[in-house]
Amino acid sequence: MLEQTNFKIIDVSFYKNHSIFFKVQKAKSRECKYTLTNNIFTTDNLNLKAKFIDNITYYDNCIQKWIDYVNDNNKNVYLFGASYNNNLLLHKLSNKLNIKGILDNCVEKQGRYFYGYDHLILSPLVLKDKDSIVILKNGVYTEEIKIQLLELNKNTIFLD
Repeated sequence: MLEQTNFKIIDVSFYKNHSIFFKVQKAKSRECKYTLTNNIFTTDNLNLKAKFIDNITYYDNCIQKWIDYVNDNNKNVYLFGASYNNNLLLHKLSNKLNIKGILDNCVEKQGRYFYGYDHLILSPLVLKDKDSIVILKNGVYTEEIKIQLLELNKNTIFLD
């Protein structure tokens, strides 16, 4: 996409193990050609397509296990995190599980619908009085989120 719009990558910075920042500059011509290699940590390669496909395959492998578990337990099911990754996950789960809502700590998101779906974004406080199942696929902050949700309700079950 950067190549097609005449942007040149000046620098790539990685933050922890979850974010990538690009410094780009508009080029005068189509002088920018990017090639893909197997090394994701180089400026000329982010190999994002392969990582995206790997992510989809990983979710596909988890989903059937989750469905079986949820069907054996009569509890409300929530997805934690109103984010891009959960957009993909919700797409794959939407006709297979009855998701009660999307939990998110961001007050600005709460009370709104998750983009493209009829699922309301809720405060995690809804777990306080209900034993529920939470699907939690939030990468580096998973453990912190588990601690937070268990403080609200020690009976919360996590699928991750």
